[in-house]
Order: sequence, then structure tokens, then C-alpha cells
Amino acid sequence: MQAVRKVAMGIVVLVIAGVAVGTHLLGREPVPAQSAYVIDREALRELARSGEGALPLRVDHQVVAMASLPRGAVFAGESMDPHRMIHGVHQVVFPDGHVLIDAAFGRAYFDSVMGGGDGHYDAAAFERVRAALSTARAVVLTHEHADHIDGLAQLDDVAGVAPRIVLNAAQHASEEARERLPAALLDALEPVPGRAPHRVAPGVVLVPAAGHTPGSQIVYVLTESGHEYLFVGDVAWHMDALRDLHYRPRLVTDWVLDEDRAAVLDQFRTLHGLLDVEGLSIVVSHDAEQRRELVLAGVLGDGLE
Repeated sequence: MQAVRKVAMGIVVLVIAGVAVGTHLLGREPVPAQSAYVIDREALRELARSGEGALPLRVDHQVVAMASLPRGAVFAGESMDPHRMIHGVHQVVFPDGHVLIDAAFGRAYFDSVMGGGDGHYDAAAFERVRAALSTARAVVLTHEHADHIDGLAQLDDVAGVAPRIVLNAAQHASEEARERLPAALLDALEPVPGRAPHRVAPGVVLVPAAGHTPGSQIVYVLTESGHEYLFVGDVAWHMDALRDLHYRPRLVTDWVLDEDRAAVLDQFRTLHGLLDVEGLSIVVSHDAEQRRELVLAGVLGDGLE
């Protein structure tokens, strides 16, 4: 009888431990009330206006693909139902050219990683991205994950485009970049330090935001009309995450993405505090609903110029 009790107690302990581990890995975690991450909009506006050249006229967006992740991977503690996500690039349009934010990915990457289920890839849209990459005044990356950089590996004229690709030092040194981008491209680049805000064009400033990846950065854009944008990449995968302070689960951040969770939670708090600022749009990379709303509101243009 005593042995039975010991077995029963052992089972109870294992169940409790399993629940605790599951809660830790999959459950929701509060976002800190205070943040050490600072976005100084006045300083960014001043830096964006420094130097010569006209400010950009607008920002457009091109969708290249759609795919799904389980909702519980996007929002800790939620169901495993499919959650649709878009993939594409933003184009900052000037009177005399454009700057691209991110590079999307080719068909081979999509087929190998996202091609199952309800995924959809627009090959014609990616050809427009390739053309825009080849003619951009500058190409900047929100971070160094493959779905944001693979398009650079699909360029025909690597030597011609390399001088206009702006990588920060952490992006340039990343394992993902070393594995996916041509060595000739990386060797031709002189990375920027990435330790302080860096102006790459009139109205376009790179803001360090290490956390999701070591090379993550926010792209600040100030247009001729005075509208401001913060392109935050994958700090969050959906705007509801920032609105509701609802982060990804530890199973994803710690075991799959290897994020600096504390740094991203700080960024969540700071960005959440800017959501209601008039004339400022915080834009995440993969939110189809937000994109639709911004296009309808005229804040983003639909498709590349």
C-alpha cells in the first residue's frame, strides 16, 4: 500500500512539474511597468532633417507571401489555430528614388520553409521587389532573419548593388547572413556600427533595437508631410501584441528564436506608450490586418512604385 502511495505521489509531482513547465514555456508573462529602452522622437526628427535632400513623399508596401503560424506561437497562451501572416517589403519613396526596408525572400525559401498548408507565394510581386532592390538608393534591414534578407541572395548584380546595402555590424556578422548571403556581397560591404541612431537618407534613421536578434533595429521615417513611422520589424508579429502587451511564449522566444526576452519586453513597453501619439504610425512586418487598415487610411501605399 505504501508503494502505491509513493507511485501516486510521484505521478502527482510529475503532473505538477509538467504543468509548471508548460505554463513557463507557453503561458503569458506580464510586461514590465517601466522600460530602459528609449525612443527620443525629437532627436530622431532632428537627425532625419539633417543634411541635404528632400524628405520622402510616402511609404508603400508590397506583399510577397502569406503563410501561417499557430496563434499560440504569436500570442502566449492562445490556441494552436492557424494565424495568417504576411511577408513583404516597405518602400520609402522620394522625388528622385527610393529606399527599401527589408528584402523579402525567393521562391525556394518559401517552398522549403512555408510552402505547406495555406501558404501563398506571389512570384510576380517578388520580381518587383528584385527590381526595386537593384535600383534602390539604399536597402536597410529591420533584422537578419532569412525571411527579411533572402531577397539579397537573389540579386543578379551583386557588385553593383552592394554599395547601397546598409547592414549594421551585428547583421553583417550574423550566422544567418553568413549562411544565406553571397560571400562576395558581404565582403563588399562596410557595415555601420549600429550602436547609435544612424541617418541613411533624408528622413530615414536606423534606431538600434537589439533583442529579437542582435542586429534588430527600428527604421524611423519622417515624410515631407510631417508624418512619422516606426518600422519595428519583428519586435511583435501583430499589432495586438503591442496594444495588449501580449508577447510570444518562451518556447518560441527562448528555444526557437533565441531572443533577448528582457530587451524585447522593454521595447514592448516603450512602443505601447507611443501607440496613441498623433501623426505617428508604428508598423510591424507581418500583420495583414494592420496593413489593410493603413492602406485604406492612406498611410501606406499598396504595392511598389
